Amino acid sequence: MRTLVLLGILAATTTGCVELTYFPDPATGTKVQATVTSREPGPVLYQRTGVRLVTNPTALVRRSRRTYAVYAPLCAAPCSVEIDPGSPLYVSGDGITPSPLFNLDPKQGAVSLDVRPGSWAQSVLGLTGVFGGWAAFGVGTYLAFGGALVDHREWIVPGVVTLGAGVVAMIAGAILLTTGSTSVRVAPRTTGALSPGTPPW
Repeated sequence: MRTLVLLGILAATTTGCVELTYFPDPATGTKVQATVTSREPGPVLYQRTGVRLVTNPTALVRRSRRTYAVYAPLCAAPCSVEIDPGSPLYVSGDGITPSPLFNLDPKQGAVSLDVRPGSWAQSVLGLTGVFGGWAAFGVGTYLAFGGALVDHREWIVPGVVTLGAGVVAMIAGAILLTTGSTSVRVAPRTTGALSPGTPPW
């Protein structure tokens, strides 16, 4: 189904049925010197450059419009770069989960961005633990309480064990999700900036 949708969008684009309009973010006229550091290599700093409007005037029901934010890479940590604080930023990279969007204070002339990169693999394990634990919790609850209600006492012990395993799996999954997320700590910088790093492209 996804392939058919992508083929439809491609066909509409090549035949001129889809209109693409780009609206760049306005410049604020100020710059903030940002120094990006990371304990591990790989994080790349991205900033929104504008918004792309996709319009399909040939939609069957009504004129279809979708907007998509456009982001561009600025530099790969460790690096130092001047940033217009008017648009949001985030950090990501190969195998690194995207950080939440954040903005810089235009009143700060220089800031330090301390990145703690998260892992996609760890996040997937965390989700698996949470959902698997939730399923085990439900099965364990059914066996433990259902066995007591319908007088199947041989269900109670396996039910309690399964319920407990489910709780442990959910807690472990939540910890993996938390530690597997990418975080960025923004702090004022008073010392000299790093030399510009290697561009991410």
